[in-house]
Amino acid sequence: MIFLILSLIKNRGCSKGQVSIEYLLLFAAFFAVLGISLPVISYSVDAFFVSSDVILAKKVSSDLNESISLFSFLSNGSSKSLSYVSSKGIGFSQKGGVLAVSVGEKSFGVELNGAKIVGSGNYLGTFEIRISKNSNITELTISNKS
Repeated sequence: MIFLILSLIKNRGCSKGQVSIEYLLLFAAFFAVLGISLPVISYSVDAFFVSSDVILAKKVSSDLNESISLFSFLSNGSSKSLSYVSSKGIGFSQKGGVLAVSVGEKSFGVELNGAKIVGSGNYLGTFEIRISKNSNITELTISNKS
């Protein structure tokens, strides 16, 4: 399309200097549009990854609630591994009898019902939650997966 416009300009008998200035104006317009659109695209991609991790944190808390209630009925020696992949990072912290699964401002609670936590903190990339029951105590072990 740009080449069509430039060929029309050339066919009208414009001087070479004028065509060079028009090329420069087109390049300037292109870079101005690029300069405006790149920050918007970057912000959108970042917001997508954060919202993806918020959905993942909600799923992790739902899976943990279900697994902890299931393990209260299982016998000693039972275990289960859950593996997840986070793009921006998910945090785990224990406050009393509740495990908080959080991403930024959003936080989802998991009732521990006497379960023991090993490995709270922030996890980026692939991480694993291993749930096991020994001596009638359910234990959650959170670790990075290599």
